[in-house]
Order: sequence, then C-alpha cells, then structure tokens
Amino acid sequence: MDVATAVPTGGSRGTTSPRGGARTYGLLLWPLQFLAGLTTSVATLSIMLASDAYSPFETGSTVLLAIGYGLTYTAFSPASPLGGRLTDRQGPQQTLVGSNAGYLAVMAFALLLQGVGYLPGLLAWVLLLSRVACQSVQLTALDSSIPALLPKRLFSNANGSRLLVTAVVAGSEAPIASALEPSLGLAPIILVAVAAVTASFLVARRAGFPAHPPARPVHDAVTGPDAVDRGYRPVRAYIRSRPGLTSLLVCWAALNFVLGYAEVALTSITNGFGSSATPNLVLGIGLVGMLAASAWITVRGTPRDLVRRMFGASLVLGGALVIGSTGANVVATSLGALLFLGAATFVMATLSTLIHVKTEPGLMGRMMGLKTLCVGLFYGAGNVVGALCAGFVRKLVGGNPAVSTGFLTHLVGTGRSYGRGYAVVTMAVGVLVVASVVLARRHAPLREVDTDLPDTTEEDLPAVAVPGRAVGQQSW
Repeated sequence: MDVATAVPTGGSRGTTSPRGGARTYGLLLWPLQFLAGLTTSVATLSIMLASDAYSPFETGSTVLLAIGYGLTYTAFSPASPLGGRLTDRQGPQQTLVGSNAGYLAVMAFALLLQGVGYLPGLLAWVLLLSRVACQSVQLTALDSSIPALLPKRLFSNANGSRLLVTAVVAGSEAPIASALEPSLGLAPIILVAVAAVTASFLVARRAGFPAHPPARPVHDAVTGPDAVDRGYRPVRAYIRSRPGLTSLLVCWAALNFVLGYAEVALTSITNGFGSSATPNLVLGIGLVGMLAASAWITVRGTPRDLVRRMFGASLVLGGALVIGSTGANVVATSLGALLFLGAATFVMATLSTLIHVKTEPGLMGRMMGLKTLCVGLFYGAGNVVGALCAGFVRKLVGGNPAVSTGFLTHLVGTGRSYGRGYAVVTMAVGVLVVASVVLARRHAPLREVDTDLPDTTEEDLPAVAVPGRAVGQQSW
C-alpha cells in the first residue's frame, strides 16, 4: 500500500489498556520511576559538586559557559533514538527495566569510586553523562507506556503527572544536592539512589503491561511487520504523510528552544538585581506556576478543542516573557516566571497528548524517541544560545555598569547592565513568540490537527483502509 494514501489503523479495543492499567501506571510505575530519576540525579549532581567538575566552565568565558551547558546533552540526545527503537522492538516495559538496570550500574560504579576515594572531575562527568543517557531511554519508554497502559481519555492526565515530575525534579535536584552533599557526604546519597532504583527496577519487571507487540489486524507500508528493522525510515514517511503531525513536532521543538533560552536568561535577569537570593525566589515562584498547572491537568485533564487552547496558552507564554523583562522589578519578573512556566506546562501537556493520540501504535516508541531527541537538541540549543548571549548583551547596553539613560531605561528599567541586557533580548523573544503564534494560527494543518488526523491508538475499533482516501480524513 502506498505510504501517501495509507490510512493508519488501530487494533482491537482494549488490547493496550489491560485491566488495572491506570493503577499500574499511577500508583506503581510512575511514582517509582520518578523517585529513581530524582535520586540518581541528586547523586550525580552531588558527585559533580564534590569533585569540582563544573569549575573549568566557570571562568567568565561565554564560550566555556556555553560548552558547559551543552555538554550534558551530548549523551541525552543520541540515547533517545536508541530508546525509541528499543521500545518498539521489545516494548516499554523491558526498555524501562533496561534503563533502570543502567541506573544501577552507574550508581554501583559511583559507589565503588567513592569507596576507594578516587573521584576526579573527568570520572564525575562520565557518571553524569551515563546517567543522563539512561534517563533519556527511561523517559522515552515511560512516555510510550502511557498509550500502552491507559485509555485515551486519561492521556492528558498522565501527561500532567509526568510534567509534575519534571517540575519537582527541576526545582529540587540542585538545592537537595547542594544541601545534602556537604552535610552527609556522598556514600549515603548514592545508597539512597541505589535503593530507589532497585525498587523501581523490581516494580517495572512485575508491572502488568500488555503483550508486545500488540496484535494488529492490518499492516501497511508504514507499519508493516518489518517496520522496526527499518529504523526511523517509517517514522519519517509517517510524519511526511501527515502535515499536522509535522507541525506538532515543530511546535514542540520551538517550545523547548524557548524554555532552554529562558532558563539561562531568567537567572541572568534576576542576578542583575544584585541579590543572591532573588534568583531562587523568582525560580521558586515560577515553579509554583508549573506545579499548579501540572497538578490541575493531572486531576482534570486538558479541555476539548486542544489546539485552540494551546494557541491561547502560547500567547500567554510569549506575553509572560515580555512582562518578566519589563522594568528592574522583582514583582514583574516573578509574575512573568509564574505565568511563563504555568503556560509552558499547559502547552507541553497539550502537545504531548496530541502526539500520543495521533501516532500509529507500531511507531509509538520511535515517535517518543524523536520527541525526546527534540528536547535534547532544542532545549540544549536554547541553553547554549542563552549562554552565548552574555557577550552580546554587554555590547547591547554599551558595557556600562548600569543602564541609566535613554530609551532602555523606560523599556527595562535601571540596574546592572548584564541583567538589563538580557531583559531586552528576552523581551524580543517574547514578541517573536507572540508573532509566531499569530502566524501558526493561520496554518491549516496545525489549526485543524484535532479533526484532520485520525486517532490511531489500539483502544479504537479496527479501521478498514479505503483506497484513495486522503490521510487527513477520519478512518471510521
């Protein structure tokens, strides 16, 4: 069957939603996988702090700073396509078990090095990058487990819970590591990580996943029996034949780039206020927005008419960047952070749900691997661009100790030139985001993705491929 006219098909109803799947995901799998990710992240960050592994990148050089930000993603990005192929080949359960086994190996090696008292900065980086690679595979498999375990009506709730994990880990891993490493030392922190990963490993092995691969009544040129053996070629063909899905992935990549840039810019803007406590205060308020939005989605799910709501949240996101950059005002920056991370959470959950629903089950793992790859590439690129902006923003404000005269004073207020320069750039990014959303609303494949692309989860009744039917038409 020709790829251009192939109609994606679903399997028999309920084949990927075993009895108790929601309980398996919500009460057993997700909490323990979250705990494994958090504890191993705290452990490796503690090792980095104890070995001063970050010090070579903290010399004031913007190039070294950019390299430091980008180095982590050199392991995260290549591992995500591998995680996708493994997930489609052996199922999300076995891939989760494998990623947890990788965590255990990393932690065991760290415990051995700590026991012999030999932990140079280079080996600390090896441990960190190894953990990040395992995390990339874990996230891809955990993402793929949502359609395997849950009915379609709970996809949004599950994506909200995953973002809740992201908010907690992002906001707590560095403070926890900074607080525990000097007081407890490395051995107890690593042992806690080993215990948490062991528990998540055992639960993942015994979780009630459906048989893999699921039974499929129809095979087409995209998702035929040998689709896994052909790597990502079927995924590329699948995406090319569905313009709406292409648009969703572009939006996902753009969102992660903005988030990566904002992570660097927010710290620089708040450092410009001159108080060491201000960055933590603003970030904490921003995380409240992310926690509140993800908790709301976890309980209530996302509303209908997802695309229209996503456009609205994206406009709020762009506006929040402008608000947070206006004036040397902690209140305005905190409000901007609150709105920005809250809106970003809603956009991320909406995009994740749409990609889940619109992806053929036989390609789910590789599509989630591609989605995770976008995080590594574009979030990392945003970090790097944000770091490289440091030299540009000094020139932007003339290299003066403070911005005190002229148009910039009215635009971004007075204060240290470094933070105010970042404020100008961030305001421009916010305006660009708003303009991009306005243009995206005119793009029919994205605007109509909810109705143009058929749902293709195994929960749906089998569909019969009709020769000549356009891809954008419903198949049942």
